[in-house]
Amino acid sequence: AGTVPDITGMDQEEGYEQLKEAGFYLEKISWENDRDSRRGQILSQEPAQGQPVPQDRVIRVAISAGPRKVMLPDVGNMTEAEARALLEGLGLVVADAAGVYSDTVEEGRVISQGVASGEVDEGTGITLEVSLGERPPETTRARSSQPAGSRNQPAGGQQPQQPAAPQQPAAPQQTAAPQ
Repeated sequence: AGTVPDITGMDQEEGYEQLKEAGFYLEKISWENDRDSRRGQILSQEPAQGQPVPQDRVIRVAISAGPRKVMLPDVGNMTEAEARALLEGLGLVVADAAGVYSDTVEEGRVISQGVASGEVDEGTGITLEVSLGERPPETTRARSSQPAGSRNQPAGGQQPQQPAAPQQPAAPQQTAAPQ
C-alpha cells in the first residue's frame, strides 16, 4: 500500500524518478498538444495524488507534446479583419494593430506582420502593421496676429528679465618678466 504522489507539471523524467522512489511505475497513455505546457511535461495522472494504491500500481500519465505547429500565412494586403480572423482561427494571438501611413497600401489593409510566414507554434503572438492610407499634407501654422517684436513678451508689454549671471572671481593677471 502507499499514497500516490502528485507528479503533474513535472518533466516526464522527474516524475518517473519520483514514482520509482515511491515504488510505482509510470505508463504513458497519451501525448497531447498543449500550448501552455512545455514538451515532456506531465499534464495529468491516474490515479490522482493522495489516493491509496498497492505499491505495484501503475500510474498512467498524459504527456505534453508541446504546442501544436501551424502554418502562418502571409496576410499582407488583407484587410485587418480578414487577417485577424484567419490568424485567430489558426490559434495564433493577434496583438493590437499598429497604424502606419503608406503611399502604396490601401487604408485598412495589412502592410506587414511581425513574424514571417512559415511554421510556428500555436499561441504565437503576431503583430500587424495596418495602413492608415497616405499621410495627410502638413498644415502650415497660422501666422500670429501679434505685432512684430511682441511675440515673446509677457502680458502688459514688459520685457522678460534674464537672470543675472553668477559672478566669477577675476583670475589673477600675470605679467611677463622683462628679459
